[in-house]
Amino acid sequence: MCKLSNLGNRIILGQDKRVVLTQQPKKTELAMGEKLFQADRPIVAHRQRRKELIEEARGAERAEN
Repeated sequence: MCKLSNLGNRIILGQDKRVVLTQQPKKTELAMGEKLFQADRPIVAHRQRRKELIEEARGAERAEN
C-alpha cells in the first residue's frame, strides 16, 4: 500500500512541477478592480505592505543617486 501511495505522490508531484514551471505570475496592484471579500483582507494587507516597501526602496534609491 505504501509503495502505491508513493507512486501516486510522484505522479502528482510531476504534474504540479510542470504547472509551476510553466505558470507566469500576474502583475498585482493594490487596486485592480477586483471584488474582494472580507476573507480576502490578508491579500489586501499584503499588497499594501508590498506597495510601501516598493515606495521605500525607490526613495532610498533616489537618495543614493
